[in-house]
Amino acid sequence: MVRKSILVLLIFFTISFVLMSQEKAIWPLENKGIGENIIYQPQEYIENERNTSSLFIFGEEGDVIIAPTDGKINNCKISYLSTLNYSQGGTLDATKSYKEQKDEFVKYLKGKANPKYVNVTISILSDNGEVYTIRGLEPKIVFKSGELIKKGQILGSMSYAYQKIQKPCIMFSVSKNSKSIDPMYIFGLKSSFINEDLYSDYVTKKHFPEQLKEALRIVRESLEEGHPGLYDYSDKETIDHLFDSIADKLSIPMTSEELRKLLSPLLVAIGDSHLGIYGRGNASMPSFPPVLFGLENGRVKTFVALKDFKSFINKEIIEINGIPVQTIINKLKDYTPGSDGFIESVRNETLLLNMTPLFCDVYNIKSGSSITYKFSDNTLTSFTCKELTREDIYLPDFQYSREDFRYKTSFLSDRIAYLKIKTFELYDTDKDSIKNFISKISKKNYPYLIIDLRGNKGGEIFDLFGMLATKPYTDLLYSKVLKQDYNFFKYTYNYLPQMTDIFSDYQYNTDGYYFYQQPVLPVNDSINYKGLLYVLTDANSMSASTIFARLVKMNQRGMIIGQETGTTIIQMNAVKFASVNIANTGLTMRMPLVKCVFYKTSKSDLLWGRGVIPDYPIDLKFEDFFSGDDRILDFTVDLIRKKDQGN
Repeated sequence: MVRKSILVLLIFFTISFVLMSQEKAIWPLENKGIGENIIYQPQEYIENERNTSSLFIFGEEGDVIIAPTDGKINNCKISYLSTLNYSQGGTLDATKSYKEQKDEFVKYLKGKANPKYVNVTISILSDNGEVYTIRGLEPKIVFKSGELIKKGQILGSMSYAYQKIQKPCIMFSVSKNSKSIDPMYIFGLKSSFINEDLYSDYVTKKHFPEQLKEALRIVRESLEEGHPGLYDYSDKETIDHLFDSIADKLSIPMTSEELRKLLSPLLVAIGDSHLGIYGRGNASMPSFPPVLFGLENGRVKTFVALKDFKSFINKEIIEINGIPVQTIINKLKDYTPGSDGFIESVRNETLLLNMTPLFCDVYNIKSGSSITYKFSDNTLTSFTCKELTREDIYLPDFQYSREDFRYKTSFLSDRIAYLKIKTFELYDTDKDSIKNFISKISKKNYPYLIIDLRGNKGGEIFDLFGMLATKPYTDLLYSKVLKQDYNFFKYTYNYLPQMTDIFSDYQYNTDGYYFYQQPVLPVNDSINYKGLLYVLTDANSMSASTIFARLVKMNQRGMIIGQETGTTIIQMNAVKFASVNIANTGLTMRMPLVKCVFYKTSKSDLLWGRGVIPDYPIDLKFEDFFSGDDRILDFTVDLIRKKDQGN
């Protein structure tokens, strides 16, 4: 009954979405009616490739292409589309001419692509979060990301979107929350689009043992051939044993979700925050006890509860269902992938905030099940698990808020400037604003700058550190891949086995292919802040955030305050990713292909497998996520004031 209700609601919201979309979208080909000149639509084949989610609209070379909606430029890229799922290219620089950048890109392709099919892709982020993407443009101007766009505004002229289509055309698609949505219904067209997520019974459909073993074979083959750091944090014997133990458990039918859960300890042992296995569709509805618990400073405590169970909040638990909490903690850590190496901060945060649902998932606690807590005073209390909503829960004196911004700037006093960067996936206009802010505080000689990177999972740090550096500095030492051609590409969505030129610039050296990159990066002379830096980090300061914190730490440019970063200080696996289709399970493995090494060391180094360690470590507390107070920022401001006063 619940699943039918969910389906009815889904249909209702889909219809509502369609009606709202029909009111706002206009056809991107100027002076043509909606639906005119479609050459390919979803589910049609272009030679041997199935087009799952795009419209291809043809015309004459030079036809005017307009924005189908109001919004802002999400990105403006130059690219060459090799297959429907693989393109090469990069973000355009709005300060340079398009011709100059196209010539550079064509030269980079080294004659392996017809320049006729090198073009521009523009994505527009609408007010309701939909992203409209148009590929195959010859631009009139190079837009900056973040620039406001009006419906009907000229974006450029028609070029050649795809090398398998000989006539001029554009490729049009729509997505939301990184998932493709129907590009036809937004115009009121009869649609051929299929939302494959709705056809994936991820929770209840059982796969036969032979199918599960085939899925595991694909995972193992792909990791062993392609992952550049498979044995960095666990030796080969350990990884092989995990593979074999998983295989031994595949003697009975199981769901995709059960298989994903079985693979979790393997991902934890590999220790790569950029590696993940994801399901298509929704997992089962969660059921919880009425009193929720988490791990804080080594103790399992109750933090939130249903309104009728408020008296149980803030009590220490020593056993659950007769199992000592330390045994539970050790087991749950095998089901918390998502951090690099031996970093514990990510697992600690997971067990602080999500220990209850993780326990119920791993120990198979269902709705209606009984769960018994033994508290530190040796009293026992049993609870019945049920599906909970946010409205059911009582949070004592806490008001959870999640501000929606990419960055913000402020002045905490007439001597302390504050820059919060929530993501390094910034628009060009954002970067310009940040540069202006740093220029402003430099000219006004603000003595202290706090840069808050908590919750920032990465992106591109552009030249931020150059504006703060006191001397030239080095960043990446080298990149490494295992091969230049991969057999497992036959299982991927975004690569083909015949793609042998992806890493053609890498040179073979004993145990793989290397690209050495040791440029000394300059100080930004035009904008350079010389005051004292204080960088705030936590478990979710990953990837580019860790790189920035590492630069501050290694160049002795400032203090790090908070928790250990979620990515290792020495190296990380990133840059290019293979999306591996795990047989017919609906599971996809996102696997990095490139190891980025920032400085050469050995596994005996004390920093091996560790993130950026704060100069002032501050342990997490549950209240940090729900109260209006900010202990780490308050600590930093107090530290600055004491320094100011000479204490």
